[in-house]
Amino acid sequence: MVSFKQMLRRRCPDQPFLIRVQALKKGAVHQAFLSIITTAKVDDLVDIANKTFPAKMNVVGRRLSAERLSQQASVIEEAKPHDLSKLFDKSGINRWTLLNTYHLADLDDAF
Repeated sequence: MVSFKQMLRRRCPDQPFLIRVQALKKGAVHQAFLSIITTAKVDDLVDIANKTFPAKMNVVGRRLSAERLSQQASVIEEAKPHDLSKLFDKSGINRWTLLNTYHLADLDDAF
């Protein structure tokens, strides 16, 4: 995960990223997945993911509406966090991280 974040910072130095680690259970398969929210399209995200993770990654990219972004923010603030200790061999996994935070817009300027 560290090498993924480093490569993302290097390839896209001018845009901020919110990366959220979540758990997904479909049937007997329990796996982790990342939700990444940023301000612009990352053309080579598939390449970055496949170079830095040990297995081939499924990457889905789409533009989110303002309503969907607001919904995502509410979930992050209010929902019970997933138990990631079942997926990783250590406790205390960071559930989210911000990259290139200096590119985030100041809330005072937004309103």
